This record gives sequence, structure tokens and C-alpha cells, in this order.
Amino acid sequence: ALIDVFPVTTSKPQRKLDTREVVEVLEGPVRDTLTKVTRVKCRAVRDNVEGWATVSSNLGTVFLREGKPSFKVVKETILTEEFQLEAEEKKEGEEEKKEEGKKLKLGEVLTVIEWPRKEEKSGLVRMKAKVKSDGSTGWVTTMGNQGTVFAEMLP
Repeated sequence: ALIDVFPVTTSKPQRKLDTREVVEVLEGPVRDTLTKVTRVKCRAVRDNVEGWATVSSNLGTVFLREGKPSFKVVKETILTEEFQLEAEEKKEGEEEKKEEGKKLKLGEVLTVIEWPRKEEKSGLVRMKAKVKSDGSTGWVTTMGNQGTVFAEMLP
């Protein structure tokens, strides 16, 4: 979870962090001498919520770890030239416009160029990436606006 202030005794939860969610460290790590846990101040990449997150417990359980800048496609999607998608303009029930782009297949490995961030108009979480197999670059949806995961970070 992300909490609003460092001392856990006076903090309020901001929101939960999802498994494999990407956060950007802003400060720390800092050891809490009272609870004997290590925390970092961070920003959740998908929605820019900031707060303190526990890196490891006083018993050594690891909650956050440094990630590799690689993702794997887990549901077919497309690589586009622009961050914003044209299809976002469609109304519910209308057929989606055909978006120009390279089709990314299940299992393709992507290297992060720009970390995933939410496209406000559509609600999609997108990142700029390089496709390992052919070196092409562009924007890819990592999470749909209903929570569907298209690409996830490799361990």
C-alpha cells in the first residue's frame, strides 16, 4: 500500500499497489527505526499517486524490488507511433477504428523507453518501448481501461 506520511503510526493509506505495478522511487530507502521496516517515497507510474511504500518487512519479507526495464506481451496488442490512440474517440457500442500499427504477438519482449503512464482521455496505460525481436519502437498499451493486462513486467 501507499501511505501518505513516513511514520506508519500517523499515516493514512493512499491506495493499494498491485502485483507487478511499476513505481518510481522519489526518496529513500529509509529505515523506520520504530517498526524496523524499510520504506521508499514513490510515485505509482500508472496514475501518479505518491506515497510511502514498504520495501521489506522487519522479518525480511520483500514487497518491492528493482525491476528490469523489460515487459512481455501477455495479450495481443499493437505498437503505434503516437501515445494517444485514435480509437479513444469512439462511443460505446460503435465499431473501433482500425489503428495503424504493428501487431504484437503473445510472448514478444519489449524494452522500456518511457515507463507506462495513463493516457487521460482513454484511460489506457501506455508505454514507449522497443521490440526486442526486430528493434521497432513505438507506443504499446500495457493495461486497458477496464484492467485488462496486455504486457507485464518481466521478473
